[in-house]
Amino acid sequence: MFQKKIVDYQKNNDLTDTQLAFKLHFSVEELHNIKSMERRPTRDELRVIKVGCNEKAW
Repeated sequence: MFQKKIVDYQKNNDLTDTQLAFKLHFSVEELHNIKSMERRPTRDELRVIKVGCNEKAW
């Protein structure tokens, strides 16, 4: 799932949730909700995550 890919990206790039949220232009709460699967990201949010995390093959 893409949530694990987000966590892996953060670990590989030594990014906190705050730093990644800033990079993606999300609030920290939005990022937490997506990572914890409390809600699914919209198509636009998923596109932003993929581009922001340099993941073209998700």
